[in-house]
Formats: sequence, C-alpha cells, structure tokens
Amino acid sequence: MHMIFARASARRLHDTLSLMGETLRQDGFDDIALNVGQAKIATGMAKGQTLVVQTKQVQDRGMKIMDVNEVLGDLNAVIVTGPVGDPSLDAATGQQRWVFATQDWIVSTVAYADDRVVVASQDSHLYVVGAETGRQRLIYETGMGRHIGVGPAIAGNRAYFGSVGARVWVIAWQATTYPWERALLFWQTNLYLWGMRSTSPIQKGSVWSRRVGGDVRHTPASAHNTVYVTAAPGQVVALDAATGVERWHADLHMVITAAPTVAGSTVLVGTQDGLVVGLQAQTGAVLWDFKTAGQLTASPIVAGDTMYVASHDGTLYAVSRSPG
Repeated sequence: MHMIFARASARRLHDTLSLMGETLRQDGFDDIALNVGQAKIATGMAKGQTLVVQTKQVQDRGMKIMDVNEVLGDLNAVIVTGPVGDPSLDAATGQQRWVFATQDWIVSTVAYADDRVVVASQDSHLYVVGAETGRQRLIYETGMGRHIGVGPAIAGNRAYFGSVGARVWVIAWQATTYPWERALLFWQTNLYLWGMRSTSPIQKGSVWSRRVGGDVRHTPASAHNTVYVTAAPGQVVALDAATGVERWHADLHMVITAAPTVAGSTVLVGTQDGLVVGLQAQTGAVLWDFKTAGQLTASPIVAGDTMYVASHDGTLYAVSRSPG
C-alpha cells in the first residue's frame, strides 16, 4: 500500500467518513471538505453545537443526539436519532416535521429508500416509517433479548441487519403491517408454543435469518449477491443474499470495530488494533492490511484508486494500492 497523505486532527476520528460527490467529509476536522480529485483541504462550517448537513444548519433541539443521517433528494430533510425517538427536521429551517417513538434507544443510523425510513431500535424491533408523515408502515420483531444495535443495509427490496444473539436477518422492507396482524401473530405464536398449532407462524416481511458465530454489532454490506457480516469478536462471514447460505467465513483473530465495506472485489474491515484488512470478496482470503496507530471505528471508504481511513490516532489517511 502507498501513502498519498496523512492529515492530523487534534481529536480522535471515530465518525463515519462521508463522500458527497467529489467531497470527503469527516466530523473530527470541524467539517473539513476534502476534494478527492485534487487531494486539497478546504475548511467548512464550524461544528460547535450545530449539526451540519451539506450546507444547512440544524440546531441541537435539546435531545441527546446519537447520530445524524442525511436524507437527500426530494424529501430535503434530516433524520436525527435520539434516546427513544426518530425526529425528522426540515433541512432548510430546522423545524420539526414529525417524531416517531420506539420503546428503547436508537443507537444506529437509519436507512432511507423510496420515501421510507428504516430504523432499528434496541427494543428488538425494526420499523419502516413513511418519510413524509412519520407513520409506521412495517414493524418487524427479532424476539426477546435480540436487541438491534446496528443500522440496516438496503439493497433493492431487501433490508439486511444483525442483532445480539448472533443472528442476521433479511426482510422485505416494502411490506405493510396492519394493526390487527400483530395481534393475530401473537396468538398464533402462543398456539404454536402451546402445541395447539403444527407450524410456526411467519412474520410479515420475513425472507430469511441465519445464525453466525457471534453477535452482529455492525451494519452488514451487500454486494455481488452476497451479504458480508462481521460477527463478534473477529469473524467476517459471507452469506448468499437470496438464501442466507454461508459462502465463506474468515476469523481474523482480532476485534473488529468498524462495519464492513466492499470496494470492487475487496471487503474492507477495521479493527481495534488500528488495522484495515482487505479480504477477497469471493473467498475470504486476506489480501493485505494497512496499519494505523489507533482504533478504527469509522469504516474505510474508497473513491477511485484511493482508500480513505479515519483513525483514533487523530489522522485521516489516504492510501493507494501502488505508487502513482
């Protein structure tokens, strides 16, 4: 691997890198903007107590903010996740559009597709909400003790996510749950548990779920008709996207602390020891690694031939496979 540059910050870099067109953003630099084509640094808006989304300012409205999610396109809104609610703020004015409350903490990013917001809660439910109205469209339960602490990944009409209890889930997120269906499912499940029903009821939206080697604490990645999952503490697992059948798994023998990303034929993961590890997407073979001096919690991203890595050592690295 060839170092292009390393830009130091006074703070640990733990937030996810964001690529918007030709601009790379990382919150540890008070919203610096890096032109990925020319590798030049330009200073953006000061953060302070203000959340910056593109060039709009959205004020902290007194809630404990866990994450900020950009919702682009015609909606022109910002989703801010907090303790038990999912507020939608107008991107231009900061005015609240709606709040959707869950029964427990929301500690991960939401996903947005086709005018719907998909949000996971630690109350062991995944919710699909209308982006314009905040009305619930679908509710999916993973079961007692299977808390969801990671955001879903959307690919087509499927949502991929993981949970405590070492399980990966895939649902058809465009399905709709009607109020009476939840009550019917409850009684059908109890009848099955009491031995009064021969088959287990199928929850609306179910596609498949599979056990993996450990708790799933990061958002999966989807590419090549495959779902790539990190399972605690150090496993990377590849599952067939349609069936859930395992294609390969690799044990890195180190703690994985960043969600996987896929760049071409390479799966990238970040570790507690400050390593970015590149694995062959088809086989799971380790191809290379790149060492930083701090833990990695922000997933590396690739633009063109350059990989960008934000480390807890306070440095933003730009790395290419070969000189020139």
